[in-house]
Amino acid sequence: MTINPILTRNLEMLTGTDEGTLRYAQGRGRESMGSATYQDALCSGANFYYDGTNGEIKWFGNYQEVPQYWKKFHRGTLQIAWMKESIKIVKLLCLDEITMTSNRLAGLKEPNTEAIRMLEQTVEAFNQVKKK
Repeated sequence: MTINPILTRNLEMLTGTDEGTLRYAQGRGRESMGSATYQDALCSGANFYYDGTNGEIKWFGNYQEVPQYWKKFHRGTLQIAWMKESIKIVKLLCLDEITMTSNRLAGLKEPNTEAIRMLEQTVEAFNQVKKK
């Protein structure tokens, strides 16, 4: 079975520790913890930039800290629940009005269906791996 290279790259962006990955951004304490909960677990938001044509995640971080180069890509947010023994991505925000307005203001068109599907597959795969 061949694994999609974009899915592989996206999972690396969620689990890796290099600059620009989710864990790097969270480790710096820059992502926002909120009052939202999921099954009694506190949630945080993780902002990211992705390719609107294929769904490849390019960079995690807040706008003011993201290198200028990555700001030409679409923005999205993951809502992450911090469970006792693991973490779970509980919401993918790419097509909500706030995110879409932000992308339009940046001069970007709507992401295509393939890109959103890849991001959804990434979230599903991440949550499956974290269950084990």
